[in-house]
Parts: sequence; C-alpha cells; structure tokens
Amino acid sequence: PSAGFWKTIYFDGALSSGRMEYCDISYGGCCGTWFSGIGWVYSQMIICDASPTILYSSIYDGSNAGIFIMGSYEPAGGSTSEPLINTCSIERNEDGIIVNKSLPIIANSVIQNNSNLGLKNVGEQTVDARNNWWGHETGPNHPDNPDGQGQRIEGNVNFAPWSTEAPPDARKHPWQVEIG
Repeated sequence: PSAGFWKTIYFDGALSSGRMEYCDISYGGCCGTWFSGIGWVYSQMIICDASPTILYSSIYDGSNAGIFIMGSYEPAGGSTSEPLINTCSIERNEDGIIVNKSLPIIANSVIQNNSNLGLKNVGEQTVDARNNWWGHETGPNHPDNPDGQGQRIEGNVNFAPWSTEAPPDARKHPWQVEIG
C-alpha cells in the first residue's frame, strides 16, 4: 500500500471514551470527510467532539494529516474535544497534528519528519504539547523558540519543556483496540 490507501479512523461524540493502544496506523488519509463550516478534512485519524485516549501507537506515512482534532463545528457551539495522545510516534505525514477548537494533551511522543508541520493549532485555545521529542534536541521551531531545529509548530501551543532525546519506539508493541 501507499499513502492514501484508505480513508480515516473517526472518533465522534458517540465514541467519546474510545481507547487505542499499541496500534500501527499507516497509509490512510484519502477521500476527505466534509464538515460544515470547515470544509474537507483529509486525515488518517479524525477526532470530533470526542476525548479518546491514544497510547503507544504510531501514526505515519499518511497522505495528509496524521491526526485532525476538532471541537464542535456547529455555529451554535458544543462540547470540546480533549483527547490524550501519549507515548505515540507521529511521523512522515504531510502535517503531524492539526487542532481546531480543542484541548488535547499531547505528551511523551515523537513528532518528527512530517513534510509540512509537526503541530498546527488554528484555534484560540492553548494546546498542551509538553515533553515531546520534535526531531532535534533544540526543540520545535516556533516564534517562541526561533532557534529550534525540530519540527515546526504554528499557533498557540505550550511545548516547553520538550524532550531532548527521542522516547522508546512505540511500534515495538502488539496491537490492542478498545472502542466504547
């Protein structure tokens, strides 16, 4: 297979307590999903008004974003997505993670070698992305860390402190998926 071989893994409010551990997610992101007020979203994993826990997993080699996280996209507002992404590897996608109107916690993970951005927050909230490896010991490249030689970050993101060395490879574990 190649990037864009399948569509997406989708978490929505009905699966707000979903959990994925030790998963190897690759070659997805084709055939976008339409969201009113946003447009087409292309991503291997879409988290919409949900707060799943993603642990010890690798999201890589996608045709677009590795993970797209968003809160309510309805004009009337609604609940916010607050997923936990911990000890994961997000690599070799176009964008690693895109966040819109959400408050994820992204920690102890490897976010590197994505062709465009490691993390982009288009919302006003501050995303918690501390203690991650951004591909270089100087940390991510961001206006608050202009000398960072790691993966680029855009928007309101709390990324300090960052890891100065890569954590263990998440892909060395067996798969386990729990939805519910």
